[in-house]
Amino acid sequence: MEKTIDQTKKENSNVLVVVHNLTKIFSHTVWTIKKVSFEINRGEAIAFVGNNGTGKSVLGKLIGNVIQQTSGIIDYFFNESNIFKAIGYQSREQAWPVGFKVKDVIALYKTIYEVKDKTWIAKLIDTFGFEEIMEKKLSSLDILSLQLFAIFLVLLYKPELIVIDEFSSSIDFERKMKILNLLKEYRNNGGTIIIVQPEDFILNALCNRIITLNKGEMQDDSSLKNIVKEHGSTFEYIRKLAEEAKENKRRIATNHSFEILLKKFRTAFANLENVYEKNCGLNEDDHLLIQIKNTFYQIKISEDQLTQTFTQILLQKNVNQAIKNLKRTLKELRETIIFIKKHRRTEYKDPKFKKIELELEKMANFIENKILLILKNDELFKNEETEEDISSAEKKQLKILKKRYIKEELKIIKLERKRAKKNQLLLDDLENFDYALNQNKQFEIPENHTIKNVGPTLKHVPEEGDD
Repeated sequence: MEKTIDQTKKENSNVLVVVHNLTKIFSHTVWTIKKVSFEINRGEAIAFVGNNGTGKSVLGKLIGNVIQQTSGIIDYFFNESNIFKAIGYQSREQAWPVGFKVKDVIALYKTIYEVKDKTWIAKLIDTFGFEEIMEKKLSSLDILSLQLFAIFLVLLYKPELIVIDEFSSSIDFERKMKILNLLKEYRNNGGTIIIVQPEDFILNALCNRIITLNKGEMQDDSSLKNIVKEHGSTFEYIRKLAEEAKENKRRIATNHSFEILLKKFRTAFANLENVYEKNCGLNEDDHLLIQIKNTFYQIKISEDQLTQTFTQILLQKNVNQAIKNLKRTLKELRETIIFIKKHRRTEYKDPKFKKIELELEKMANFIENKILLILKNDELFKNEETEEDISSAEKKQLKILKKRYIKEELKIIKLERKRAKKNQLLLDDLENFDYALNQNKQFEIPENHTIKNVGPTLKHVPEEGDD
């Protein structure tokens, strides 16, 4: 579990962030993000979309270095070695010390991030329309103004990556267009943007890629160009994915459950093939040989269908297709069994054909009484695994994973304690800054003291219900 800045590849690659097997678990049991992997290139504007509670905001916080992952790796390839200067995160939650004015916080950010471009600052103030609120206290601002102020602050120091968790649709059109054009300029100059669930207008005007989440897993990752080409519009694309997510009622209990079922299916098929090869010495034009080969071909189709169904997000339509193929395979098996029984007294008197018949019966019974029963009755999706399904090696592996999980949780607790100490240092600095303003003295940051992870999320504690 780690987040690293790697400056060795940045000159040879357009990749800015690499996410591999990223997972976030709250309260030891709630999977908010589950084994997500993708790359982010420089100059991209990516939208995270999905239904409520699918993990969009949590994924944004993980990439924005606001919260720590449970497992997995995030590699950053920034030019800036200080991750807190390289990333700008705008949160929907706001928490500022009482009594601070807008201009006070801007002055603090200018000092901390060493912002000296007066032209850029003036442009931001004009774009966001903050001329009239510079003297206002943050506590008096409405939610919309606080959200815009948070975006203003992350753009102030020109980070390489910005994460926008809330871009309200309530912004008046003129100001929205100004901010949108500024974000486009930032992106065109090499900046990278992640925006969580933007409205359709912003999505089409700014983003070039959409990552869709469903219950913490990646449902799709497509370019805007391909989406419009295939679906006609982003609205229609998101609507279809939302409907697909609703259909997805039958979900994976664990990957281990699928491995068990596929393993048993393949074992039964392998046993059938082995018995056939040992006992069947038929001519190429024999009717039974042709019948058995057709049956084997149909079993193989069902195996491929099951593999495809179980290695993707489990959807109702895929399950239905698997059931359809299995029923066809079962019919083929029954016909072959009847064929052998019918001719065993005349053409196939040798006891070896009885062995083939029995193995065909085993395969048919396994499909009918196990696999089809599971798919139809949702048995596959129970969170239970029997003792006979778990080998001693797998039990040992589970113990190792549990120990590793506990160690990772302890690391997270230590990191959170360190973050709390840093936040307290920041609050002390803010109080010193306020005192200096009241005394008409220039605010100075003590030597050998750095302030990291500054932002409007200082007091935010992530909850299980976060998107």
